[in-house]
Amino acid sequence: MQMRIGRNLASILAKSWAQPRPGETNLSNENLRTYFPLLSETGTAALAWWLICPLKSSLTKEIVELYREAYVRSVAQTLVHERELASVVHALNTSGIRSILLKGWSVGRLYPESGLRPCGDIDLWVDPTQQARAEEVVRRVASGRLPVDLEHDQFRRFETRSFADFYACSETAYLGSAPVQVLRREEQIRILCLHFLKHGGWRPIWLCDIAVLLDRGNEAFNWQLCLGNDPRRARWIGSTIALARDLLAARIPDGAPPSVTSSPPKWFKRTVLQEWSDPRPPRVAALAALLPALRLRPWQINAVMRGRWRNSIQATVDCDGAFDALPRWFYQVKDVASRALHFGREWAALHHRHFPNRSELLDRN
Repeated sequence: MQMRIGRNLASILAKSWAQPRPGETNLSNENLRTYFPLLSETGTAALAWWLICPLKSSLTKEIVELYREAYVRSVAQTLVHERELASVVHALNTSGIRSILLKGWSVGRLYPESGLRPCGDIDLWVDPTQQARAEEVVRRVASGRLPVDLEHDQFRRFETRSFADFYACSETAYLGSAPVQVLRREEQIRILCLHFLKHGGWRPIWLCDIAVLLDRGNEAFNWQLCLGNDPRRARWIGSTIALARDLLAARIPDGAPPSVTSSPPKWFKRTVLQEWSDPRPPRVAALAALLPALRLRPWQINAVMRGRWRNSIQATVDCDGAFDALPRWFYQVKDVASRALHFGREWAALHHRHFPNRSELLDRN
């Protein structure tokens, strides 16, 4: 059931960003009514509107209005996002702070119309040597309506190149009169693929972003720049690009190596489709946040650990595992064991702070 829902969602979104619009679609009143809640929750209802526009005469007024309203809301939210982004970037630029915009508008500007791709947080990667100043500037100028995220552990985890290296090769896009530095196409695809994997592939719009960038431009594509030097991570990224091809009909640029052209592992596609059937991020509290309660009720440890397995994608990436055909349970067990060990150390430290050892108690008496 979950796989079928995920496949149907993918079939609706396939080539949804294309210009000109796809000539043939499987959009019907029934399909659009059934999948509207899911499309709305995943932030892709406005993108579906782009496909619906030429078909309005064959659809009911109710369906057309439902998706038109979703599109109008998305456009309004995008305008708010763009104003906030322009204000923050302008303040950073005038303060001499170097930044690179990640995700969000940097990809949304490449869709056929503003508002088709929802924008949430403002994700800026700033020069680490200017981090403190950047935080101060953001506190001063940000309105508070949108979170501004300056912390991105993905670069520490997966990249060996420095911020200065990325910045020197970045491109300038303009939001109104404000210059905004964005990553090159190949680097942006790489970063988006790793972000998609890090979060277990649960948002369809992230794979749409990758597909949009793959379809964009006819210039020669630098596969070495996109895939990097690590063969294992090259296969991670290649599998994600292949998934965008298989699920969303994305075009893969010429010259792709076998890590891209070969089919992605079956468990990878299966996990993504399952996540898309209920694409909400994990909302369980972090283990460390539960320590105070467990200190008083240690017998609840089994209930706390139940359901804390990461999905196959997250566990594999967390363990720096291979994207091969082998079962994923090994990585999931290893991942939960690693987190349980960290949890145990945190618990022991907390217990020590609250309960001094016996010798200390005797000395006090």
